[in-house]
Amino acid sequence: MSGLLKWDMLKIDESTLQTIKNLDYRKEPHIGFDKTVYPEACHKQNQHYNSGHAIKEGTDWAWTDMFVPKDWTDVGLAFDRADPGYIIPWHTDHFANYCNRFAHDRTKVKRRLVFLEDWKTGHYFQLENDVYTYWRQGEYVEWSSEQAHMGANVGPEPRYTLQITGVPNESSIT
Repeated sequence: MSGLLKWDMLKIDESTLQTIKNLDYRKEPHIGFDKTVYPEACHKQNQHYNSGHAIKEGTDWAWTDMFVPKDWTDVGLAFDRADPGYIIPWHTDHFANYCNRFAHDRTKVKRRLVFLEDWKTGHYFQLENDVYTYWRQGEYVEWSSEQAHMGANVGPEPRYTLQITGVPNESSIT
């Protein structure tokens, strides 16, 4: 399943959005794309704050429960800030860290990208042959380990998204 799922949109109040924007984002290198094809600048733009950071630091993470799909197990959350000029090249998700931690087969893992604000000029996401723009806050795109995708922010304002990683329960798979 992939695509914008408008019928299951998350509503994010202004207080929660401000909490997300004020997270202690970490700049860490991307892994999983061909570094021989893309310039060095693409390798080090990732800024996120995730469940692992929160656990290690003892951060109160209970406020994020609203984002956890009820029919998924072993859910990890990663809030991302893509500043102007950000690009994540064409890639598939390896899910290596996740699979090592939870001992899941990579082919069972799903990722959901939630758009935390309405679309803004220059914000872009592509999943396989589908290009996404003009999204509304709370809409999301979902994919599996074999589906290639990329994203960029070539606009003047940061793009905030949430990556939800987990394994859907068998009863929720259609």
